[in-house]
Amino acid sequence: MVVFSPSEIKLLQKTWVQNITEDHPGCFVLFSSSKVWVHIYVMLLTDHPDLGKVLPSVEHQMVAFASLICTALDNLENLGRMDDYLMRLRRMQAKIVDVKKEYFEAMGVAIVDIFQLRAMSV
Repeated sequence: MVVFSPSEIKLLQKTWVQNITEDHPGCFVLFSSSKVWVHIYVMLLTDHPDLGKVLPSVEHQMVAFASLICTALDNLENLGRMDDYLMRLRRMQAKIVDVKKEYFEAMGVAIVDIFQLRAMSV
C-alpha cells in the first residue's frame, strides 16, 4: 500500500481544492467538469459499447467520482480505510445495475487515457 508523507498529503489536498485556470484546472475543476466526463464516456463507449446500458448520467458520474476522490483525500494518512468504502460501493453498484469488475477496469483505463491526453495538450 502507498504511504504518503505529511508534505505529500498536504500537497495532494491543496491541489484538489486549487482552481488554477480554465486552461490549467486544479483537480476539483478537472474531475467536476462535464466536458471531461463526456470525453471519458465517448472513449469508454467506443471501446465497450455494451457499457451504455449501465453507465449513470454524466452529471451523476461527476458528483460520484468527486465524492470518491474527496473520501480518498480525507483518508490519505491510512488508505486502508478505503477498502471497506470501496467494497460497499462495489456491492451497491452490483445490486443496482449489475456492474462487473471488468466495467471498473475499463472505466479506469478511459479515465487515465483522457487525463494523459489532457496533460499532453497543456
